[in-house]
Amino acid sequence: MNELTCKMNEEQIPEQKISQEFSIEEHNILVKRTARYYSSGIINEKTKTIWFVLHGFAQLAKDFISEFEFLSKKNDYVIAPEGLSRSNFGRASDSRIGASWMTKEDRLNEIDDYVEYLDTLYKEIFKNLSLGYKVNVLGFSQGGSTALRWFINGTSSINNLFICSSDIAKDVDISVLRKKSIESKIFYIYGSKDTSYSNKNFNDSVNFLNENKINFIEKTFEGGHEINSALLKELSVD
Repeated sequence: MNELTCKMNEEQIPEQKISQEFSIEEHNILVKRTARYYSSGIINEKTKTIWFVLHGFAQLAKDFISEFEFLSKKNDYVIAPEGLSRSNFGRASDSRIGASWMTKEDRLNEIDDYVEYLDTLYKEIFKNLSLGYKVNVLGFSQGGSTALRWFINGTSSINNLFICSSDIAKDVDISVLRKKSIESKIFYIYGSKDTSYSNKNFNDSVNFLNENKINFIEKTFEGGHEINSALLKELSVD
């Protein structure tokens, strides 16, 4: 084939359209997941209080539950559910595995998922128990917003809600929160030297609760981004 014939063959080939529309659609499906939780204590005739304690961002439930060793081994049973999303956190050279409750990505479905998960865990714990126990829910840092949304959106019966070292989620159903704050006690707890959240964050959250006429008890302590065992022990006494 000479150069002229090759050129003619190229000219006879019709030009192909390469700019075709490429559309992307988002879809969601429900899948079965295996969730992990830890417990401490024994439920018997001496048990008075069942605690659900929700860890913060990048923590693991096994480590977090050890923060509650100060609770009475005779009267308290502690359950620490773990967030459904685990990952390596930190630099590659010294990364560690932790869990989180949600991210900004697909957040509404993640909220629905963890509320359903926590309600399912609650039912599992109480399936062979009476409902005569006091139920305390504590959320620390990211777990604070998680606990608040579970308190508002879930079906579980909760006597006391402890929101620790966390800001208050502003996108919650205020009317439901206001009603439930009459039926249950809400404690908002934070340290004066917290470096993860500023005093402005805490003040904004307090103002938000007051402006929306939410019944709550504000408690502060000298300390940072941490669980204050002495204050919690004092507040959890009957």
